[in-house]
Amino acid sequence: MDSHRNSLQPGYRLHWYIIKKILGQGGFGITYLADDTNLQQEVAIKEFLPVDLAVREADASIHPVSNERGEHFKWGLDRFMNEAQTLARFKHPNIVRVNAVFAENNTAYMVMEYERGRGMHELLRENKILGQEEVNAILLPILDGLEQIHAAGFIHRDIKPPNIFIREDGSPVLL
Repeated sequence: MDSHRNSLQPGYRLHWYIIKKILGQGGFGITYLADDTNLQQEVAIKEFLPVDLAVREADASIHPVSNERGEHFKWGLDRFMNEAQTLARFKHPNIVRVNAVFAENNTAYMVMEYERGRGMHELLRENKILGQEEVNAILLPILDGLEQIHAAGFIHRDIKPPNIFIREDGSPVLL
């Protein structure tokens, strides 16, 4: 649990979202599985929490670790909000759908569709080598989504196997 000491705990309420568990944690944030009590569905919520810039206080609020880091934190927070607003404009079946973004706890949260399945890195770990047909079935739909993003003048910047998710029906989605 020590690696998740900065996380929101199960049962914590953000607006009408109730945190269930952590789905993943990286250098810039934590992604949670949550219940959307308004729409009665599960969602994924990404919280902006760069571990080298900020820390969670006892009241669940996020604060920069120092005054010197505060400016960097604010810059990153603004970019996170802008990224979420940009992503919400894209409606492509192979790009994760952003439903909402909001500020709370002195940070920001991006609410996304919760995708059931597994990361491409897990598939690669099991099979080691994918055939050409399998690679095409995964990458061509992702490239189609990226083409839409690039046409709008944006770049993903974090394409890697853990961010390519294979849904239960076998279709890929870029997170």
